Amino acid sequence: MMVKVLFWLDQWCGPEAFKDKFPLLYEQEIAKRCYVTERITDSQFTWRWKAAIRGEEIMAEFINLCTMINNIRMTPVTLGFRFNLNRDGITRLIGYENALTPCQPQTTVF
Repeated sequence: MMVKVLFWLDQWCGPEAFKDKFPLLYEQEIAKRCYVTERITDSQFTWRWKAAIRGEEIMAEFINLCTMINNIRMTPVTLGFRFNLNRDGITRLIGYENALTPCQPQTTVF
């Protein structure tokens, strides 16, 4: 089963949906119902804006968004989850649609 998480509309990274956290960017988005897997691919970001991102406020939102999602890597896994341990043996739990939260991770020691 593949979980489809909407990039802007679902609460998947932090306490609020990105459409609420970054309203100026959301307004510029062409595909408002895009999935996380459509915006974060192969360690890079893919955007579809109505116009070029210009202005201090929207650029600040863009930088904050990129900073939040910078360490997220999409890894295809069939019927399960893959955990990458840090050097200290702690991993972030990444799970269901609302649990991708690198900004406020839960940690488990194995």
